[in-house]
Amino acid sequence: MGSNTHAYGTAARRSRGIGIRAALLASSGLMLLAQPALAQQSQALGGNVDEVVVTGSRIANNGFQQPTPVTVVGQEDLQREMPPTIADFLNELPSFGFSYSARNPGNGVAGGGTESVNLRGLGTNRTLVLLDNRRVVPSSPGGGVDTITMPSSLMKRVEIVTGGASAAWGADAVAGVVNFVLNHDYEGFAVNVQAGISQRNDDKQISTDVTFGKKFMDGRLRVIGNFKYSDSPDVIKNPDRPWWRNRAAVNNPAYVAGNGKPQLITVDFPGQALVAPGGVITSGPLRGIQFVGSGSPVPYNAGNPSGQLQFGGDVDLSISRQFDLASPLKYGNAFVHADFDLTPDITAYAELSVDGSRYADSGYFYYERVGNLTIQADNAYLDPSLQQRLVALGQSSFSLGLTFIAGDPPHSINDRRVWRGVVGLDGKFGENWKWGAYFQHGETKVDTTTYNNPMPANFLLAVDAVRSPATGAIVCRSTLTNPTNGCVPLDVFGNNVSSAQAQKYVQGTLAWQSTHVQLDVFSADASGKLFTLPAGDVTGAFGVDYYREEADSNNDPLSTQRLFASGNFQPFSGSRNVKEAFVETSIPILKDLPLVKSLEFNAAGRITNYSTSGSVETWKLGATYQMTDDLRFRITKSKDIRAPTLNDLYSKGNSGTQNVFDPVLNKTAQVFFVSSGNPDLKPEDADTLTAGIVYHPHYLSGLELSLDYYRIGIQGAISTVGSADTVARCYNGTEPALCKFIVRDASNAIVRVNSAPQNIDELFTSGYDFELDYRHTLGPGDLTIRALATYLAQFNTTDNGITIKQAGFVNLGSNGIDPFLRGSVSATYTQGPMSYTLRSRLVGPTKLNRAWTSGVQIDQNDLPPYADFGLTLVYKAKVFGQDTDFTFDVENLFDTEPVRVPVLPGSGIYSFPGLAGRYDLYDPFGREFRVGVRTKW
Repeated sequence: MGSNTHAYGTAARRSRGIGIRAALLASSGLMLLAQPALAQQSQALGGNVDEVVVTGSRIANNGFQQPTPVTVVGQEDLQREMPPTIADFLNELPSFGFSYSARNPGNGVAGGGTESVNLRGLGTNRTLVLLDNRRVVPSSPGGGVDTITMPSSLMKRVEIVTGGASAAWGADAVAGVVNFVLNHDYEGFAVNVQAGISQRNDDKQISTDVTFGKKFMDGRLRVIGNFKYSDSPDVIKNPDRPWWRNRAAVNNPAYVAGNGKPQLITVDFPGQALVAPGGVITSGPLRGIQFVGSGSPVPYNAGNPSGQLQFGGDVDLSISRQFDLASPLKYGNAFVHADFDLTPDITAYAELSVDGSRYADSGYFYYERVGNLTIQADNAYLDPSLQQRLVALGQSSFSLGLTFIAGDPPHSINDRRVWRGVVGLDGKFGENWKWGAYFQHGETKVDTTTYNNPMPANFLLAVDAVRSPATGAIVCRSTLTNPTNGCVPLDVFGNNVSSAQAQKYVQGTLAWQSTHVQLDVFSADASGKLFTLPAGDVTGAFGVDYYREEADSNNDPLSTQRLFASGNFQPFSGSRNVKEAFVETSIPILKDLPLVKSLEFNAAGRITNYSTSGSVETWKLGATYQMTDDLRFRITKSKDIRAPTLNDLYSKGNSGTQNVFDPVLNKTAQVFFVSSGNPDLKPEDADTLTAGIVYHPHYLSGLELSLDYYRIGIQGAISTVGSADTVARCYNGTEPALCKFIVRDASNAIVRVNSAPQNIDELFTSGYDFELDYRHTLGPGDLTIRALATYLAQFNTTDNGITIKQAGFVNLGSNGIDPFLRGSVSATYTQGPMSYTLRSRLVGPTKLNRAWTSGVQIDQNDLPPYADFGLTLVYKAKVFGQDTDFTFDVENLFDTEPVRVPVLPGSGIYSFPGLAGRYDLYDPFGREFRVGVRTKW
């Protein structure tokens, strides 16, 4: 294909002079069948899509068919399904992995509230997110972009590059790139209103947005904008769905070595052993007495113990019931973009966006839940009959297993405000060269406030309640010697017995943090024709980028002193700057020969200099081989990087105590640990290979198929080693560099273990992506079918020489990542003003642990396949002469229950079985309904 020679006044503002241009209507298809998807959005936008920007390259106007696979989601797809957020839609695609969001929330009261995307399950900070090919300000010092800041109704398409693209776009594109492309040619005024609710009268969501675009001054000035408001106010908890089972694998009481019984069995409704909301005595001669009501002692049924858990008996499910399936999210966006043609060859543009969100996060881990709380025999709230028995038995104290829930549960409010401004120029010189330059400034401000977060020191003082010898009133024992310490005695025996004043004392003041993140970017590039070979034009691109990131935070003084049960914020400050230069070329090798329709080669290189770690080089080599009009092969080999985040570099981290075995003194001791950032971190290195085939049979018009293999290996992956492992690895000789983190006193005892992220791990993943697109006239209408599938062959992590295989099983917190097979299928039939879409999300059969066998290690190791379905109806009509779409959507059409995934022994969340489940894979909400009205003038 020759170069695109249409007038640049329009072309420049569409693409800023970067990216591949491909004549859509003339091409045989764009990477992973982009042509059908874009043809659909052409109809939706009421005009022709005459060119497409491909994120994988910086070269313009050569028609080169990119060797890097790209999946395209069109505007019509987003409008049809009406997802609460764009991330909610994208994370259901097979190539995306686990990511927290409002509909799959985390479990801590600090720092939530973003809707992020996670390609290949490699982490949100290994997925580069762009808006119109430009970086945007991260949502926190830990990196990642909050996708709700994107102006969704102005979205032309979303391009998903499922392979390394660091040479073209810079760091963090290890897993790929998600590029949100706007429709800069939008004209008119549109209003969109949509609402949703579940069959169970919760999960309500309402949003409205206004989109506009207009040309002025004979088309020299063009302005587009979008304003949106969305509110999802409901909290949905585990018991709000009938299929909740709080599932865990526990020791099989019937198992004896050699008797043929499985070692573990899966049970419903287990809980942490020997705890109760009103307390249970766990030591001494009175062990097994619990407190109910206003503190009455009754026998406690311990059921079946299994390590940290028990099942049956008086099991405590009070905290498990608090786990959120969905958390409230409210957000608003304002976006305006303007282009102005200074001359026929130069276009200036400016862009401004302001975004705000409020996210309410629950604190599942933040309850005061202890199994060894020491209670003195003279405690003033203790039942008198028990006090007498303790005295008679000569017992001065006992241990209490307690789940302390008082008043409202721990939670946080996260207020996030993001603003971003861009100014730039696009232009051309000669007939074949185009250039662009821009400056961008963005800021994120996050205010996090936590509520009802207990303070352990206050809690322990308040629990130790006695009678005052002077007045007979119940007071804290500590006030007898320190009358002004403010302690308020706390009754922990029974249910809802503590006073409001005592609760306030235990929870202290509010913990808060205010974080500020800033990103400044300058970028300039040029691209065009270098010279001509017999097979076509050799094209090239080159450019420079400079960006500076900085972040700082301040917080309440109690958090700085680490006085809360958890989530203690720490002051933060850090910055870095990055300088980059890149070149790229596309070279046609052969053309129009037998069995060689075309053969083209693509190469890119980038040098990146970090102020914190020096220079690193990335590169890409790729080729496409068009064997016939029907058959194309592609391959790409690249070296990519993921830079450490500001949080990795400068975080003050957290602290606490942990039992550590000291091989020098040959004993176990409780030591203090402090984790923090590491300014000596280097960027991660990744080797990426993609290879695929695209088939477009001429004998079956409208059908396109593609199959791509991917392989990503990451060396020097950033990971933090825990205290116990730090000591062990130091002294067993495997990692002597860790010895510097161990601090000893004059007696040679360990007093502190510091920890910081290190470039010490290896990650490896490989698999296959499949896509099918088919468009055909069927009867009086048109049928469109699209199918996507990903087969995850391997996902391995190597730490300290030990490799853990994580593909094919799905345990949360127990090494499971994703099933081998995930897929999605949609079929749309359009006839006249009506269109009908039936879609399905598929998850293949999985296992709890690939090393286990059903009936041996566990009673049932296999998890069944899963599929849920959705149905969308769209009716196009004229209302008062205006084009109007009415949409009705049903999610989880058949109210399919999620697959129940138990927690397993050895996982970090084993003592919290309420977290059982993989709700990123298996829908926990059931049948839901959405309606929408979109009209345009």
